[in-house]
Amino acid sequence: MKKKTRKILFLVETDSMTGSGKCALELIQQFHHNNIHDIIVVTQHKNDINAYCNQNSIENYNIHFPLVHSKGENFIAKAIAIAARPVLNFMALRELKKKVDFSSIAIVHSNTSAIDFGAYLNKKIGIPHTWHFREFSAFNGAFNMIVPDFIHYADKFSTKIITVSKILSDFLCELGISPNKIEAIYDGIPLYQTTERKIVQQKNLKIVCVGHIYKQKGQDVIIKAISLLSNNIKDKIHCDFYGPWEKRYKNEIDRLIQEKGLQKNITFLGPATNIPAILNKYDIGIQPSHAEGFSRVTVEYMQSKLCVIAAREGAIPELIENQANGLLYTDYHYDELAQLIEKCFHNRELITQLGYQAHIDAINKFCIEKNFINIFNVYEKIHPSKNSSSD
Repeated sequence: MKKKTRKILFLVETDSMTGSGKCALELIQQFHHNNIHDIIVVTQHKNDINAYCNQNSIENYNIHFPLVHSKGENFIAKAIAIAARPVLNFMALRELKKKVDFSSIAIVHSNTSAIDFGAYLNKKIGIPHTWHFREFSAFNGAFNMIVPDFIHYADKFSTKIITVSKILSDFLCELGISPNKIEAIYDGIPLYQTTERKIVQQKNLKIVCVGHIYKQKGQDVIIKAISLLSNNIKDKIHCDFYGPWEKRYKNEIDRLIQEKGLQKNITFLGPATNIPAILNKYDIGIQPSHAEGFSRVTVEYMQSKLCVIAAREGAIPELIENQANGLLYTDYHYDELAQLIEKCFHNRELITQLGYQAHIDAINKFCIEKNFINIFNVYEKIHPSKNSSSD
């Protein structure tokens, strides 16, 4: 049996209702189950990740460290966020020092690019810092950034940067991140029980779209695509949306649904807590997002044997090979999406074939065990373990 000799300070921005939070929780579970490291988990707010840690005797705290972007869109909100960030980081460090012996910390792991407390610890204390970049949003203008020259800042105060796809790694290198600091590691998800999908020539086609409902996620593209279908097909298609929504965008989508007369075709069901059980009820999973660093939900569709239809954007082509394990359309081209939906409607055998291959690829390429091993290897490069046999 191996003795644990170092501690990982694991910083998490959100709860497990988001993709990044779910990945964080599953990684924490892997380290706990494999009994390799002592992990100290720090969340921004108390949530279900803290509850899991408490249930499993994992040291954890919730401390309000700041974000690297402003949630407000106006100048005043951004100015307040800029002024508050260094104060909040200072106060978070002071609070954490009361709880944690920093001399015992070998590595700080920041779970997303949305938080820079790990970089702050690297800057102030010199602890090696692994920064997990999961999205393009901090770099493509989608976020209202408050950290000056964020790329240079991230490069300077990170020992290693983990990205969730090769395209995101390439993108960051082009912006100025040192290539030797970057390691592309696909997210992994646990294996779960899925239903056996047989070719059923049923009349209705059930579509699902899971994810936060806001403009970057592109749910309006699905609605516009469905509106282009003939009435004969449209009457036999229903699409359910799962996920929390941004109110302004949801209102915009509601108006679009009314305008297109699709009230009977679309349902919004709010956040989902049991994705595997939900996905088993559907035939097609659509991923319309305009820029995905990885797309966990696409892998969840794949593992559930759904026929995946996705925008050919971001990291999606690293997950989906067109016509082999799913179908791709040009981003924003809802006419192409409509054609693919119609194609699937008329060819249920294709849905089954693509779903089966997607399931095999998800198991082989995107399992949580592979993700855990790869991240563990990054830690080994930063701070090699000194394990010894116990009595």
